[in-house]
Order: sequence, then C-alpha cells, then structure tokens
Amino acid sequence: MNMDINVKEYIKSINHDALKSSDFNFCKFKYADSKDKLNNNILVLFHGLGDNPANFLNFGKKINLPQTAIVAIRAPFPIPYFDEGTAWYPSFDNYGELLTSSSPYRMQGLLKTREIISKFVEVLVNKYGYNYREIFFFGFSQGGTIALDSAIFGVKGAIGGVISISGYLLEEEKKLGIKGCQEKWKILNKSVPIFITQGTSDETITVNEAKDNAQFIKSLCGEFNHKFISGKGHTMVSSQVETRSIMEFLSKFLRIRNLKLESMSNLYEISTK
Repeated sequence: MNMDINVKEYIKSINHDALKSSDFNFCKFKYADSKDKLNNNILVLFHGLGDNPANFLNFGKKINLPQTAIVAIRAPFPIPYFDEGTAWYPSFDNYGELLTSSSPYRMQGLLKTREIISKFVEVLVNKYGYNYREIFFFGFSQGGTIALDSAIFGVKGAIGGVISISGYLLEEEKKLGIKGCQEKWKILNKSVPIFITQGTSDETITVNEAKDNAQFIKSLCGEFNHKFISGKGHTMVSSQVETRSIMEFLSKFLRIRNLKLESMSNLYEISTK
C-alpha cells in the first residue's frame, strides 16, 4: 500500500471541517484552514477596538501555526461616527466620549458578547468535533479583554489557552472579586492557561496598572504568565522577542499529531511474541 495515500486518507478521517458561516448565523467572521491542511486546533482571534477581522486574519496567517485553523470574529457593537470598525462592548456615548467603568452599558455589552463567544465555541465542539482543549483565544487590547472574559467566565469547558496583548478583565469585574464573579456567573474555568504581554511604554495602561490587573487574573487561574516588553507602546505584536514568547507558550499546549506514526498504527498489528 502507498504510505502517502494512506496518510492523506487518515488526515481526511480525523480533520475538522472548514467553518461554514451558515452554522454561525449569530455572528460574522473570517476563516482560513491550517496551511498544512490539518485543522487539529483552532485559534480564535479577537481584534482591538475599531479594527476588523480581516486585519487579524492576516496576522493569524503570518504566524502560521502548525495544524491550526484560524478564525477572526467581528466585534458586534458599532462605534458612533465610525463605520469601518466595531467594538466588543459599548465604548463611547452618543457624543463620542469614552465610557468609563461607571457606565452600566459596558458590562451589559460585555455579557452579550460573552454569550455570542460561548455559543460560537459550543458550535465548534458540538458541530465540528473540536475538543475544548483544541480551542485557543488570541486578542489585542479590548479583544484581549473578551478573550480572557469568555474563556474564564463564559465557555462551558476549559479551552487550550488564552493569549492577550495589552488586554485585561474589565475594572467592573475586578471590583466584584473572585467570589463575586463566581456567584454572579457560576462558571469559573480555573485551569485555562493564560499568557499576557504588556509594553513598558504603553500609553493606555501603566506598568503598575498592568501588574495590578494581572494579579487579579492570576488569582482566578492556575497557569499564568505575564511578560513585559521593554519600550513597547499600546500596539499589536511588534518584535521577535514578543513573537518568540507567544510561540513558546503555544508550543506547550497546542495538540500536534504525528500523522505518519498514527496512520501506521492502523496498518500494522505489533506482536510481542
């Protein structure tokens, strides 16, 4: 038997199908299969405030993770007077002023988004056959907030991991505390591995604020890493140091299969006699 043909047949038998928009009529997204044609994991991307999924899908393609499909979801909330991008929760009032933690609309919006992301993951699990541990979240800034919130408080099972670039849980959640969050939302996925990168020159979040925010997240979870990138501002991944640290984190949790070895085990029975 031709071994290459057998491996191709084996890949087809275990591969997760490409996502169809008709299965997710509650949200919009951009999707791409893994470059090596084996969708063993899936990386869900959450863009920053005012951005769009197309830009983030391009980022996902560039990092080119093995055996990993990528999907970039579009944030559901419009931004006043700005047609090109969207937000993950209401961020501005009708006059274009930034909403603060005193506004109830931020948390109300976040809970609606959490419901969307949780529903999205359930379709991945129940329709496409993904294991929770084969699902990974990656978000920037406000997208990082949603990635963390949905993974910890929304999704029914602990996913493979979360990477947040300059994004933390909302101040409203921090004020509730661990017990308050758990009592309010019932779900608390403590075993989700989390990795956050933060620039030391971030004009939006100071180093001390970042440390304080990270401490709260650390108290909620087990596997937690927080890396400061010297001289970096409030931007997406922009250096080899940051990229390498992200890859090192993912390499510990991505489920990578040895296809030739697995397919051979289906062909031969090994005798100990």
